Amino acid sequence: MKNVSTVENKKFAPESLFVVNMLNILSALSLIGGILMAAILWPGDAGDGYSWKTVAYLSSIISATAGIVQCILFAALAKIIMYLSKIEFNTRSSSGID
Repeated sequence: MKNVSTVENKKFAPESLFVVNMLNILSALSLIGGILMAAILWPGDAGDGYSWKTVAYLSSIISATAGIVQCILFAALAKIIMYLSKIEFNTRSSSGID
């Protein structure tokens, strides 16, 4: 009988785990950075009798949106790499090619 190692029980290639973890970290940092930049760029008090136009809020809205979009893209890339890694590992282990 074939001896099953602990790596084969994990059902994914361990080489891709580092990349997936880095993409998840980048995803979290992008979200935090986008929200932080939006808070920094948010216009302050306009003063008595004055109000900000929509253009004053544009930079903060763009930075928040960019952070959210980057977060989603990095998380999606991490999921895709993990999914493809599982497919590659299962195909390799079922075909007998090491």
